[in-house]
Order: sequence, then structure tokens, then C-alpha cells
Amino acid sequence: MFAEEVKVDDYQKELVCKFFFLFSKFEYALKMARYHCGPGNAKANWDSFGASIDSQFYDNLPKEVSEGVEYINQNPPSKQVVKKNGELDWSRNSPQAETKVGVLLLYVCRVRNNLFHGGKYRGHFLLEPDRSEKLITSCMDILRHALTVSDEVREAYDGGAT
Repeated sequence: MFAEEVKVDDYQKELVCKFFFLFSKFEYALKMARYHCGPGNAKANWDSFGASIDSQFYDNLPKEVSEGVEYINQNPPSKQVVKKNGELDWSRNSPQAETKVGVLLLYVCRVRNNLFHGGKYRGHFLLEPDRSEKLITSCMDILRHALTVSDEVREAYDGGAT
């Protein structure tokens, strides 16, 4: 047993696990659908995917997705950075992308990175639980909606591509 356990309630644990499973499967589907960065490291190209669905993404947007998009745009996740003096800090700079959907998807990646790389720990699992939970649920709604817009990524997500 570790000297200090991370405090996380069952709801947070379940929510984060669901997000990680959805995100990782989605990212795999992007690469299988050839939304990747080319030879070398197998890295998903979220910006390219965002550009490919930009014209359809906002058509008939379900209410929960619309609310999630609005929440993330009004309360964007910061990016954890290391300052010149070696201290950790947060950058509020917007990610660079070709389209609005590309920026939105890169914000989804930021939320994942902040969780996975430890940007949300300070004695409790989620530093700002209400904000973190809203960001995570918004990201999940956005990813699920993106699957409805792209047949090729949805097919790969559902296991049709190899």
C-alpha cells in the first residue's frame, strides 16, 4: 500500500475509465482509417480528421453535444507546461488546427493528456471535480458524435477495418 492513496470516488473512477476506453479505441480507429501522421511513430492525426468532418460536424448537433462544445469553448482545458525555471505551470494557449472541429478535438486530447499524465492530482484525483467531470463528459459526447459523422472511422471503431 502506498503512503498516500489517491482519493477518488466510484463515479469519478467509472467516468475516467469510460473516457479512457472511448478515447483509446477512437484514436486506434483514426489510425486504422488512415488519419495518422505517416511513416514512423503511429500517431493519430486529429487535425486532419477534424478538417475532414468540419463541414458536417455541426449539422443536427444533439443538445448534449452542443452544450459540451459550448462548455469546452468557453472553459477550454489548459495545457501543462514546464517553465524555464523547471516549475510546472499551465498554458491557456489554444491549440493550432486547420478548423474549429480540429481545435475542439485537440482540446479533447488535452483533457486526456491532463488526466493520463497526472495534471489533475493534488491529493485528490480531480483538482476541480465539477469542472473536470463536465470536461470529461463533454469530450465523450463530442467523440461519440464524431463517430456518427465519419463512416470510415465508425467502421474502424466498430471493428470493420483491419
